[in-house]
Amino acid sequence: MSAEGGKEFMNVPGPKKNSRILVIDDNQAIHADFRKILCGSNRDTQLEAAEAALFGEPATTPENRNDFKIDSAQQGDEALALVEQAMKDNNPYAMAFVDIRMPPGWDGIETTARLWQVDPDLQIVICTAYSDYSWDDMIARIGNTDRMVILKKPFDAVEVLQLAHTLTEKWRLFQESKRKFEDLEKLVAERTWAVQGTNVLLENEIKEHKRAAEALQESENRYALLFRSNPLPMWAYDAETLRFLAVNETAIRHYGYSQEEFLSMTIRDLHPGVEASVSDAMAKSQLQLMEYGVLKHRKKDGSTIDVEIITRQLQLFGRNAKLVLAMDVTQRKLAEDRVREQAVLLNLASDAIFVRDLEDRIHFWNQGAERLYGWTAEEAMNGGLAQSFFKDFFQLTAAQEALLGKGEWSGEMQRSTKSGEKVVVNSRWTLLRDAQGKPRSILTIDSDISEKKKLETQFLRTQRMEAIGTLATGMAHDLNNILAPVMMATEILRWPLPAKEFEETLSRIEISAKRGAEIIKQVLTFGRGANGERVLLQPRQILEEMVTMIRQTFPKTIEITSKSPPDLWNIQGDRTQIQQVLLNLCVNARDAMVQGGSLSLRAENIILDEHHARNNPDAKPGSHVLIQVSDSGAGIPAEIIDRVFDPFFTTKSQGKGTGLGLSTVMGIVKGHGGSVTVCSEPNKGTVFNVFLPAFPDTKAISAPTETLASPLPHGTGDTILLVDDEIAILKANQKILEKYHYQVLTAQDGAEGLAVFAHHRKVIKAIVTDIMMPHVDGLALVRAVRKLDKRVPIIASSGLGKSLGRNEACAELDPANVNKFLTKPYTAEALLVALKEVLQPELQPA
Repeated sequence: MSAEGGKEFMNVPGPKKNSRILVIDDNQAIHADFRKILCGSNRDTQLEAAEAALFGEPATTPENRNDFKIDSAQQGDEALALVEQAMKDNNPYAMAFVDIRMPPGWDGIETTARLWQVDPDLQIVICTAYSDYSWDDMIARIGNTDRMVILKKPFDAVEVLQLAHTLTEKWRLFQESKRKFEDLEKLVAERTWAVQGTNVLLENEIKEHKRAAEALQESENRYALLFRSNPLPMWAYDAETLRFLAVNETAIRHYGYSQEEFLSMTIRDLHPGVEASVSDAMAKSQLQLMEYGVLKHRKKDGSTIDVEIITRQLQLFGRNAKLVLAMDVTQRKLAEDRVREQAVLLNLASDAIFVRDLEDRIHFWNQGAERLYGWTAEEAMNGGLAQSFFKDFFQLTAAQEALLGKGEWSGEMQRSTKSGEKVVVNSRWTLLRDAQGKPRSILTIDSDISEKKKLETQFLRTQRMEAIGTLATGMAHDLNNILAPVMMATEILRWPLPAKEFEETLSRIEISAKRGAEIIKQVLTFGRGANGERVLLQPRQILEEMVTMIRQTFPKTIEITSKSPPDLWNIQGDRTQIQQVLLNLCVNARDAMVQGGSLSLRAENIILDEHHARNNPDAKPGSHVLIQVSDSGAGIPAEIIDRVFDPFFTTKSQGKGTGLGLSTVMGIVKGHGGSVTVCSEPNKGTVFNVFLPAFPDTKAISAPTETLASPLPHGTGDTILLVDDEIAILKANQKILEKYHYQVLTAQDGAEGLAVFAHHRKVIKAIVTDIMMPHVDGLALVRAVRKLDKRVPIIASSGLGKSLGRNEACAELDPANVNKFLTKPYTAEALLVALKEVLQPELQPA
C-alpha cells in the first residue's frame, strides 16, 4: 500500500474520545476532590501546556476544553450496577478510580475483578494510602494486565489529570485497535500498513503512539495465530481473477504445493473437472462459488479429497477478495458412506435389529424388525410399540442383571407382534455405553425361531412318547392291579352284605378308580407336554411327581429312593421339559438294571465356582440346583462314555432305543442355561449330575394343596341339562343330581342338547356337557347356546383335559364361553361344587 493509501486509512474516523469516568470510594469528600480536578474550569495554564506537550495537541481554550463526565459510587456493588447499565446503554466508561479500601463491601481488588467481568476494556486506577497488597499479590488475584495503574494517596491534581487524559486516550486507542482487529479486512489492511507505511507516516510520533503500536503488534500476533498457524487450511483469493493472494502453512502441507506454486495458481486448479482452457467466467459458473458447502479438491499428487469450506468476503490489497477456511472431511464422508452402507445391510438382514435406551425408547428399528413385528420404524421410534412387547415371559430380571454385569446376554423369549401374534425369538442383547462408560442403550438382535421351536416341540413330544412306550409294561401291570379289586368288589356287591362291609367295598372301588385316574392323568400330561413357557419352579415338587410315576410303572425289583432338602432353591424353566430330563435318565437307569437294583434321585443347593466352570465348558459360576440320578446298574465302559450324549448313539439292541434320550437331556439342560456331567464304573453303576441355574429368595408356583372334606352341597330344585354320549356317565350324573335336589334333563349329543335347551330355555339354570361327542360335539353346542343366551352357566368336561389333546388350551373353552371345566373322571363332589359355584357365585369367597 502507498503512503497516500496509508494516510487515507489513518484518516478513517475512529472511536470518539470517551470522557466518562467512574469514581468508586466510600469517602464522599474524595468524590468532590475528583470533580474539582476533572470537571472544574479553573485549571492553570501550566497544566494545559503539560497536557498539550504530552499528547502533541494544541493547548485547550475555554471554548474547546472537553471536561470529563464523572459518576460516583461508594461501594463496589453500586459501581458494578453502574457499569452494567452503561454497557446495556452502549455508553461505557473509559476508566475508573477505585479506592483500595471500602468497608464493609468489596475491596478495590475484588471490585476491579468484578468490573472487568462486565467490561474487560475498562481502565482502572487503584487509589491507596496503604500497602494493603503488593503488586505481586494484585497480579495473583486479578492477573497481569496493562489496564491497571496504582495512584498513591494523597495524590496531586496534575497527576490525576495526566492519568485521566492518558487512560481515556489509551481506552480510545484500544477501542480503535479492537475495532480494526474484529474486521478481518481491516486486520489485513492494518498489517500491510504496519509493514509498509507505519514507520514512514508515524516516525516523529512513535513515542506518543507507543500504545497504538503495541496494539498493532498484538493484532499482528493474533493474525498470525488465526491465519498462518491455523490448524486448518486457509487462503485468500481474488474474487475476479480467482488467483491466490495468500495461503497459510497448513494449506501448503496438506495440499503439497509450495507457497510460490500456490501464488502462481488460481482456485480452479484445485477443482477436478474444470478444464484449464475455460474462461474465468465459465470457471466461476462451474465452481459455484458458495459461502458454505462441501466440495472436491485435487492435491498436488493427484489425489482427490472432500473438503468443507467456509467463505467470507473482504478487501485485500485494494481488491475484492474472499477468505476461505477449508476442512478435510474425506474420512468423515467415508465413515458416513460406511454407515449408510451398513444401514442398508442392516435393513437387508432377516433378523430384527433395534436399539432401545434404558427406558425402552426405540432409537433404531431396521426393516427386519418391521417384517417380524409389524410396526414401522416411525411407529416404533415414536413410542407406538405395545407395552406387552417388552413384557417378556423369560427372566427379564436375570437377563438385565447379566447384561449389566457382563455387557451381553442371549436367550430365548416370546414377544408379541403388532397383530397380537406370539413369536419365539432367539434374542441377543449387547450393552452400549457412553463416553464416560455409563450404560446408554441396548442393541438387540432377534432371530425368529418359531418354526424351529415347533419342530423341536414335535421332536420332544415324539421322544416323550418313546419314553412312555418304555413304561407301557409297568403301566399295564399297575392298571391290572387297579382293575382286579374293582372287578372283585362288583361281584361282592351282588351279595347281601352288612352295611359296614358294603361301605368298605365301595371305598375300595373308589380308591382303585382314583388311583387309575391319577396314573392316566400323569401319563397324559407328560405325553402332551406344555407350550414351552418358562416360569419359576420348585424342583422338589417335580422330583416327588417323578418318583410317584416311576414307582407305579417300574419293576418292583428296583428300589427307588429320593432325597431333597425343604429349602431347595427355585429354578426357572419348562416343567414338562424338566420332567422329560428326569424320565429319560430314570428309563436309562432302569434299562441298565435288568436284574433289579437301586435307583436314587437327589437334589441339593450348590454354588459353582470358577474352578468348576473352567473344568466344565458348559457350566457357569453361580447358584445352581444339582439334581443327581444314580443307579447300581451295569455302568458305561470308559471308551464310550464321552459319546453317550451324541444323537443316535446307543448301546441298546436294535428296537430297544433310538439313541436320542441322552442327547435330548443335554439339549434341554443347555437350553435352560445348565450343564450335565456323567461318571460311571462298569458293574458299579452310573451317576448323572444335572446343574440348573437357581434363583434363591424367589417364590415358585406352588402345587395345589389338599383341603379337608366338607359336606356335599345340595341344590334348591334348579333344572340342569346333562349332555353326554356315554349312557353310563349320563345316568350316574342324573342319579347324583336328583339325589341332591336338582331337576335333570338329559341329551346324548350336541344336537339333541340344543333342541332340549331351546324347548326348556326358560327353566334350565345350567348346562353340564361333554366336549368329545359324535355328530355335534360339545364345542358346537357351546357356540350355539351362547348365541341364544349369553348368561346361562355352562360346565364342560373331557377326559383329555382343557387342551383337548393339543399342546395348549383350547381357546373356545375360555371363561367367557365356559364357566367351569371338569377333567374326567371327576367325583360327585367335584360336580356338585362346580354347580354350586356357577349357580350361586355371590356365595363364593372373593
